[in-house]
Amino acid sequence: MSAAVLADWSNATVLEPLGFVDDNMNTVGAFVLQSNQPAIISLHPGEDFELNTDIIHAWKVVFQIQDGGVLGDADYETFLHEIAAYTVDQQNGSLLIRALDDDELHELYAKTIFD
Repeated sequence: MSAAVLADWSNATVLEPLGFVDDNMNTVGAFVLQSNQPAIISLHPGEDFELNTDIIHAWKVVFQIQDGGVLGDADYETFLHEIAAYTVDQQNGSLLIRALDDDELHELYAKTIFD
């Protein structure tokens, strides 16, 4: 593995889940993917984080652009299928996602919610 990839892992933010209750009163675990920030995201969040998986009804990704605005959220499994084009590396059940600019984040969000 090249030193550049190792550096990317060390400079990326590990996305930690946030819990919230949706409109249907279901508990959701969500990760916020921000533009212009390389990120490390789990392939199996229910196994990797200390959240009670019996009460998590869904996993989501929230898409946040540079100015702090939120584009929306999408299903986590669908997101994992669409993120491949932006994935730099995969290790130990995690993906390293390169920094996406606002336009790329918009494109990824659209693919994730419409595909």
